[in-house]
Amino acid sequence: MRRLPLSLVFSVIALAYLAGGAALTLWLSDYFANRWLALAVVVAVLAPLLIYHVRRAFAPMNSLFRALAGSVASYRDGDYSISFNWTGGGDLGELVASHNRLGDALREQRLSLVQRELLLDTMIQNTPVAMMLVDPTRRIVHGNLASRSDLNERASSSSSPTPSRRRPSFTSWRAATFPKTILPAPSTSIIATGVF
Repeated sequence: MRRLPLSLVFSVIALAYLAGGAALTLWLSDYFANRWLALAVVVAVLAPLLIYHVRRAFAPMNSLFRALAGSVASYRDGDYSISFNWTGGGDLGELVASHNRLGDALREQRLSLVQRELLLDTMIQNTPVAMMLVDPTRRIVHGNLASRSDLNERASSSSSPTPSRRRPSFTSWRAATFPKTILPAPSTSIIATGVF
């Protein structure tokens, strides 16, 4: 079922109440000596009915706006799976169609980004050059397979561990233990070792 444009619905309701109010005022002016009193009675009777009909006419639009606000909150949280089906046309139909296209574009971009991250991670893990990502305190937060084997070789060749001394884990190594060039960035740096 196609909905009428909201501007047309509101105009029809307003014109119907205006015509009904004018006719009722003229009819009541025969019974009241003062026409302003007749007008006040008509307004008092018709105003609650007008408010009811306007709220009823705008209820689908208000529920759509609440749903759109909820979907924007979901987009902010990274959930792009929401789409809407609006049977009416007009401006709201265009808004819903644009919102659905936005959700489709965000889903596609996220999927593309995830695929690129997986490809990049595969390339970094399988490269023979040892690469490590360190934080500003020079603590290693990520490294590829070559860097892990390099760290393990250095740990085993440095000094033989005594039974009371545990061998440090990969993430407990500091980048300062390696003769490398670190990019002078204040946040995260990338360290690469090996033959270029």
